Amino acid sequence: MGSAILPIQVTIDKTKGIVCKPMPAYWHDARALHKPDDDDPAAMEEYEFNKRIIADKKPYFMRYIYPVLNRDYKRFEKAATVQVRLRFKLTMDEFLHRPMDVRSEEEIKMLQDYYTYMPVGIHDCTMNRICRAIEREFSEPVEIIEDVPTFDYQIMKSADPEPRNNSKYYALKKLYEEHRERMKRLTYQKNNRVVSKEMYTDYATSILTYFRRAADKICSSIPQLCDLVLDLCYTKGTSKQFAWDVIADGILANLSEKRNNVITFPQADPNGDIVYRGERFSMTSMEVDIDEYNN
Repeated sequence: MGSAILPIQVTIDKTKGIVCKPMPAYWHDARALHKPDDDDPAAMEEYEFNKRIIADKKPYFMRYIYPVLNRDYKRFEKAATVQVRLRFKLTMDEFLHRPMDVRSEEEIKMLQDYYTYMPVGIHDCTMNRICRAIEREFSEPVEIIEDVPTFDYQIMKSADPEPRNNSKYYALKKLYEEHRERMKRLTYQKNNRVVSKEMYTDYATSILTYFRRAADKICSSIPQLCDLVLDLCYTKGTSKQFAWDVIADGILANLSEKRNNVITFPQADPNGDIVYRGERFSMTSMEVDIDEYNN
């Protein structure tokens, strides 16, 4: 475990009412592990044991949890691959699996440095093995579906649109930019474990409440607000999150109205004509009251 995360984790644990005994620094920080001054065999044996088991690196699978760690790992691997190619004319896979009895001293030194400075723990612990199994399963390129029709967002707009109000549109655009920056900061804090999942959920809820109220002050007409926000988010290659955070109910109401409040969805059916993951489904329709769901 990296030492930088410990103060944050302790703080989070305290908010949950958990009081943990501080972890000895030499458990996770190699600089805190000092070699005995004398030649006492027992002290040297303990030192060597602690040196072998020190947890100064997060395991490999955690690179998918911590974006910064993943970035460091990729940079390290890229640099090491270039060095191996230039110095030994080998691929990284060839270099790592090359028999020790045919390695030169330079190769042995390079291999030792590779494992020493690797930013993650690559041992075959259970989670690392599971992680690599998943990587192998998804190692093949994902098939790209060609000729996908362009999505027409107009179907989400109101059936009887009001004339566009540019002053409201640009006020909402300013609110959109603020929303994007706030959510970007919050996502960064969540991904880097600055805030816990519980804190993230609370912050996200309060932020969404703020933006919904702010949007309602700019435009109190839900159909008009819905159309303006959709034009703002769907006419360019911008994030659509603002639309679904602020006007999701309006979008659902518009879609429901255009379908006469009838929705169609797949339902499990042993005789159905749709097969998915070994099970059969058939399309089913039902009438819904969108106002009931919104309340």
